[in-house]
Amino acid sequence: MGEMHKIGALLLCLLGAACQHPGTLPSADVPRAHDAAADVAADVAADVAADVAANVPADVLASADAVVDAAVSPDAVGPLDAAGDTAQADPEPAEAVVVADFACADNGDTPEISDASGATSTVDVPIATSETAAGSDDGGPVPPSANLFIELTGKPPLPGNTLVVQVVPAAIAASSEPYVAGSVTVFDGPLPILPVKLPLMVPAGKWAVVAMLLAAGQPIPQEGAVHCAAGALAFVEPTTAPVTIALQLQKMSENNTTLADDCLDPTGLPTQVPPLLAEQLWVTTPATAAGGAHFVGAHVVNDRLWIAGIQDGFVSFDFATDATATVTAPMQNWQVHGGAMCNRIARNGNTLFCASRAGYLHIGSIPAAGAALNVVKTYVTAGIGATEGLAVSKNWLYIALHQAGLTAIASAPPYGQPKFTVPAPLNDVWDVQPLGEKYLVVANGTKGVAVLDISTDPLAPTIVGQLPLAGTAAYLDILGIVAVVGALGGGLHVVNLGQPIAPQLVGTLTLPANVYGVQLTNSHIFAAAGSHVVAVAMPPLSTVGPLFARAALASPHFALDLEVHGNGVLTAEFQSVRRLVINASQSKDMPVLVPLDYATSAVTAVGATMTVQLPVHNAGALPLTVAELLWRESPALNVPIVKVPGSWTVAAGASIVIKATVTKTQKGVLNHEFYLKLPTAKEPSATVPHRETTWPQVGAKLPPMPTYSDGKGNLFNMGDHFKGKVAVLLVAAQSCPVAFQALAAAERDLGPLVTAGTIAALVVNPWDTPLTAEVAAFTPKLPVVYSGLTTKDNHDWSLVLDVELGQPVLFGPPMPVVYVVGKDGKIVLARWGYQSQRVLAAVDAALNL
Repeated sequence: MGEMHKIGALLLCLLGAACQHPGTLPSADVPRAHDAAADVAADVAADVAADVAANVPADVLASADAVVDAAVSPDAVGPLDAAGDTAQADPEPAEAVVVADFACADNGDTPEISDASGATSTVDVPIATSETAAGSDDGGPVPPSANLFIELTGKPPLPGNTLVVQVVPAAIAASSEPYVAGSVTVFDGPLPILPVKLPLMVPAGKWAVVAMLLAAGQPIPQEGAVHCAAGALAFVEPTTAPVTIALQLQKMSENNTTLADDCLDPTGLPTQVPPLLAEQLWVTTPATAAGGAHFVGAHVVNDRLWIAGIQDGFVSFDFATDATATVTAPMQNWQVHGGAMCNRIARNGNTLFCASRAGYLHIGSIPAAGAALNVVKTYVTAGIGATEGLAVSKNWLYIALHQAGLTAIASAPPYGQPKFTVPAPLNDVWDVQPLGEKYLVVANGTKGVAVLDISTDPLAPTIVGQLPLAGTAAYLDILGIVAVVGALGGGLHVVNLGQPIAPQLVGTLTLPANVYGVQLTNSHIFAAAGSHVVAVAMPPLSTVGPLFARAALASPHFALDLEVHGNGVLTAEFQSVRRLVINASQSKDMPVLVPLDYATSAVTAVGATMTVQLPVHNAGALPLTVAELLWRESPALNVPIVKVPGSWTVAAGASIVIKATVTKTQKGVLNHEFYLKLPTAKEPSATVPHRETTWPQVGAKLPPMPTYSDGKGNLFNMGDHFKGKVAVLLVAAQSCPVAFQALAAAERDLGPLVTAGTIAALVVNPWDTPLTAEVAAFTPKLPVVYSGLTTKDNHDWSLVLDVELGQPVLFGPPMPVVYVVGKDGKIVLARWGYQSQRVLAAVDAALNL
C-alpha cells in the first residue's frame, strides 16, 4: 500500500517539477490538428477540444492544487451510495485525550477512557454512520453507537495530522489499494493522541480495513496500517455485536502495490531484501515572494540543511541527524536568507558561499539558530560569466566558471580577488574539489577530469593529470583518493586518484537519465539522477568494469543534489526536500528497476485500443522479471486498476521496451500510469507515467513555425533553416536549472555535426528574453532564438509549446522538449527531456534513411 496511490497523486502535481511552476495550470488555446491524429474519430477531436477548453480556459488559470486535492482527497473519492454518487461524512472534531486504558460499554456506546491519572472519562469521537456514508444530508447528530472499534497504536502524530479510515469490499480488496471505487470512508478527521480506540459505524458486508495518516499540508499518506492476520489480508463483517480490531500506524511500504501486499510476512519471502534507501521525511517548499526555492544544491552544517535556491538564494531547514529521532515539525526554522540564482554552496568555517548563475557570489556568515543570514553580494569579475562549483583550499576559494575556466578569491574578508592564471585546457569547468592540500580536481566538462598542482603557487596551478570521461563532467565529490563524477548523460564515474598524475577510471554506472549531484561514503556512492536517487556500492579500486546500482528510489520532484547526513541522505529535489535513511549494512546486489522516461502516444478514441511502449532499465547487478503490469487509465478520475498479463525479463545493466495494448474508456487527453509489478511485493517495483499528447507524433510533419529572432538582429525561419537536412529542435529556457545542463549535453553531442554541416539545430527559448537569458550558466554555440512572448507566457503556458507545437504545458514536461526531424520534414523522435543516447540514435537513424 504505498507506491501506486502515491504515484497517482503525484503525476499531475509532481512530475512536472523540472522547470514547471507548481501552483497553476495553464490557460491554453485548443491544440491544432496534426497528421498523426488523422485516424482519431471526429467525435474524439471534439471531446479533446472541449476537454481542453473546459479545463484550461484562455483567461483563467486554474489551481493545480485543486486538481491534486481532487485526485487524492478522501472528500473527492468518499463513500459510494447505491447509485455510485460520492458523499462525505462531516464528523465532529475529535477531542485530544491522553489514553492509558480502555473500557468499552457492552452496548457499544461511547467508550470510557482512563487518562494518565487513572480517572475515567468519555470522549466525543466522531462516528461515521452507514446512513452518513450512504450520502445522508439530514445534518442530524451522529448516533452514539458503533459496530466496529479500531484500537490504533503508533508513534505520536505530528500536529495537524488527519486520519482517514476506509473499508474496502472483500471482492476487490486483495488486488486493490485505498481510494478505489467501491471503498467507503468511515472516518476522516483530526487524529487523537495515540493510542486511541475509535468507534465506527460500518455498512453491512465483508470488508478489509485500512487506516491512513495524512501529514499536515501533504496530500499523500505517509503512514498507514492494514488489518491483517497470519500474513494475509483479514476481513470484518460488522453485525449488531461490535467487532474490535487492532491496527498499528507505521511507515508505509515504498514497493507494495495492494492492501494484500502489506500483509505479507517478510520472513516468508526468500527474495525479500531490506531497502538500502527508505524515505523518512518529505517536505515541499512553500511559495515565496520570489516564486519558490527551486532547490538545486544542498550543504549540511550540523543539523541544518542549507539549500541553494534558484529564486530564493540561501534557504535553510533544521533536520535531526538520527533517523530514529522524532521530527517535531517538517520544516522547523524554515528560512529564506536572500540572494538569487544560487546553484552550489561551499563552506569555510562559519562562512557560506553560494555560486550564482548570474555571475557573482553570495557570501554570508552562518547565523545562530533562528537568525537570518547576512548576505553580501560580491561580483567575481564583470563579464566573466556564471559561477558554478566551489572549493575551499588553504586560504582560497576556487570557483568554476564554465567556459571561462577557473578563478580564485580569498576565502576570508575582504574576499579580495588576486590575479589568477587559468590553465589553457580548462575550457569548460563545472566543479572543483580539493585533493589533500597539494591538488585540486576539476570537472572539465566534455574533457573529463583534470588534476591541478597548487603546491608551488595556489594562484598559478598547473595541470599534472587528466582523464577523459564519457558525458559532461559536471559534479564532483572526493573522499580520500576516490573521486565520483556526475557526468550528466554520461552516467556516474568512479576515479582512483591514488596517483594524481595518472588518474584511473574504476567503473561507470550507465543510467537512462542524467546524473547530477553525487556523494561518497566509505561503503556507498549516492547520486541525484533527476527522476531517481541512486545508490551504488563502493567498488574495489583494484578492478575496472561496469558499476551496478543497489537501490533507486523514485524522486517526487526531480532530484538534483544530495548530502550525506548522519545515518541518512538529505536531498534537494527542485520543489522539495527529503531525508532518506541509509540501511547500508543490509544491502546486497539485486535487480534495480528504473523506468527510462515518460512514454507518450497520440490521443485515442474512447473504446479503441492503443499500444504503448514502456522503456525500462535494470540498473542492478542481477536480472529481473516483470511479472505483470497494472494499468490505471487516469489517477485523477479514480478509475480501477486493470491487470495486463505478460512476463518480461531484463538482464543486469540492460534496457528493454515493454509493449502493452490497452483499451481506452475515458474521454479527454489523459495521463496514465503503468505499474511494473515484480514477482514478490518486496522486490523493487516502479511506475512508468504515460501521456496521451496532442503534439505531433513520430511520422507526422513538424508543423510550420514562425520566424524567430536571436535577439541580435538575426532571423531564423525554421522551415528554411531545416530544409533538406536532418534537424534537431530543442525547446528549452536557458535560465532553467535543468535545461541549461541539457543544452550543454546537446552542444557536446550535436555541435560537431552542426559545424560539419551534417545536421541543422535550433534552440527555441519559450520564456526568457535575450536579457534574462544572460543569467544562464551555459550559452550554447547552437543558435538560440526567442519565441514571441505574450502577457500569458510563464512556466505554465508557452506560445511556442501550447500553440505552435500544440503541446500544452498542462502535463508538466521537464525541459527541454526535443524533436529530431528527417530530411523529409517528418518527425523521427519526439520526447520530453534530453537524453544523449536516444537523441543521437534518432539522428543516426534519420541520416541513414
